[in-house]
Amino acid sequence: MMLAPSPNSKIQLFNNINIDINYEHTLYFASVSAQNSFFAQWVVHSADKAIYVRENGRIRLPFTADTLIGCNYLRYQNTGYLNRWFYAFIKNIFYINDNTCEIEFEIDVIQSFKLYCEIPACWIERNHVYEDWVGSNRVEENISIGEYVVDSESKAPFGNYWSVIMYSSFDPSNYEIAGGELVNGIYSALKRTEIGKISIAKGKGEWIVDARDKIKDIVTNHADKVDGVISIALSPTELEGELTNIIWEIPRNPKFSVENKKLYTAPFYCLYLSTGSEGKMYDFDNSTTGDGMGSIKFNIESDLAPTQSVSAIPVNYKGSGDNYTEMCIMTGFPQCAWVSDSFKTYLAQNSANLLLSSALAVGQIAGGIAIAGGSGGAALPIGGGMVVSGATSVGHILADVDKASRIPPKVSGNITGTALYTIQNKTFRAYILRPRDDYVKIIDDYFTHYGYAIHKVETPAIHNRENFTFIQTKGCIVRASANNEYEACNAAARAKIAQIFDKGITFWVDNANVGNYKVRNKPLE
Repeated sequence: MMLAPSPNSKIQLFNNINIDINYEHTLYFASVSAQNSFFAQWVVHSADKAIYVRENGRIRLPFTADTLIGCNYLRYQNTGYLNRWFYAFIKNIFYINDNTCEIEFEIDVIQSFKLYCEIPACWIERNHVYEDWVGSNRVEENISIGEYVVDSESKAPFGNYWSVIMYSSFDPSNYEIAGGELVNGIYSALKRTEIGKISIAKGKGEWIVDARDKIKDIVTNHADKVDGVISIALSPTELEGELTNIIWEIPRNPKFSVENKKLYTAPFYCLYLSTGSEGKMYDFDNSTTGDGMGSIKFNIESDLAPTQSVSAIPVNYKGSGDNYTEMCIMTGFPQCAWVSDSFKTYLAQNSANLLLSSALAVGQIAGGIAIAGGSGGAALPIGGGMVVSGATSVGHILADVDKASRIPPKVSGNITGTALYTIQNKTFRAYILRPRDDYVKIIDDYFTHYGYAIHKVETPAIHNRENFTFIQTKGCIVRASANNEYEACNAAARAKIAQIFDKGITFWVDNANVGNYKVRNKPLE
């Protein structure tokens, strides 16, 4: 007959252990010794001569049921078999008699076995990361952001001062045919001439007299050159040269404060660069400016053509130095109209032809008269025809001149871009966008509770933060530690631990703070 083992198992009971049987929350311990030291300080009742304790069962102890009210956790050690502690949740306490109660318990597989097994690299769904700076975590989140609101706005440093630019086929300095020139490295047969300036104050433009007088001189004193004026446009004075190192950054004192820096990256926080009629979205986390802040640097270039366009080119954006594929282009700069005297222009442009035609017509008349007078009448029909023809030609010329004199003044050019120009919006405007305050809080709280989407294969980390770390895996595999016996972490326990990690669990450093998401939780250095 085999003798029953002597009752030498140890049982210790605890209250206010703030971990739950659903495995949403548990405590983090770096080692078995750290675990033992913690629980040794929280023992409220103990029994040193208990019978062998089996997993997930019941055990009777020499305590009244009332004495154990508040106890929610226990650990036991079957010293006769395996000299280590097993941890368990107290599910119920039953009254047996005045000196005995029965405890129903369930093994806590995390605290009992996690430190005795290994979890190799696997797919990580979510995790609290150990580093959190703008741009360090870019994995897309499956979370609604609602509508954008403007957190701050600013504009590019141009558009307050304007040059009046005339593009012509002649050189206005000497009225000779334009010889052509290079504009931003591109040949143009037109002459680009600044004929005046405009300053903007409170939405109103003040003309410099030079521009008006120059245009007046051309249409009045050089009417034959009017058709050589191709365009008169307004160009931002500041764009005569390239504007470099225009930086828009996340405000150092943004209008909202968050715990999780991912909220300062796209799509939660982004830059919208507007031309006034359209625009382009930019991500702060795709830029490298070297300043440690979320910022995007632009160079601004102009083609200085009659129909001017201006490009904002992001620098060091998405891995490219000057990223022309991501540039934002502004067109529709203001064009000007001018008025010329149609009759003066007609006379100036047709004076030579008029003189020649008039001379020929008069010659015809004179020739006809001479023939008729000197031939004694024989050639009168011919001479008379010449007189009639010459008179008719003069009449046609006079009729054309009279018709030209009745043509109203000619309007050339176009009046465009006036609306944007008037409201001083003909420049790039940068809008930093974010979700509404209520969505900001929802998203920030979500990240605080459950970390960031990771979506890559790596070793599960359960202690990346100061006070708590959430981890969720997919397809987790748990192995027995190589330096422990099989019984130290059996197959059933390993399978359940894997299920818990796939479901998601939060490891807390301090029992008193379990569930307190207001506690500081900085990433560990």
